[in-house]
Amino acid sequence: MQPNLANKRLSICGWKKSGSEKSKLVPWDLIDRMVAPIICCHAAAILLSGALNLLRISQVSALVLFILFTILTVSGVLFYHSLTSVR
Repeated sequence: MQPNLANKRLSICGWKKSGSEKSKLVPWDLIDRMVAPIICCHAAAILLSGALNLLRISQVSALVLFILFTILTVSGVLFYHSLTSVR
């Protein structure tokens, strides 16, 4: 008999399988929806910070802009995810 690969993977990771077949360990669809927007937030923060500093409009750091953009983006993604999971 061949062992179930899903159970083997869960045991390697140290996770226990729940009673139902539908695993609720990690919401991969939510993580997949957040990867690209967070990378874009980082790029936008660097570009906007550089442009504002170059034009001497503001001395805002890229970290502050990244945190601001990330909070806005993650809240938008979570809001959209909650709308689509209700259906």
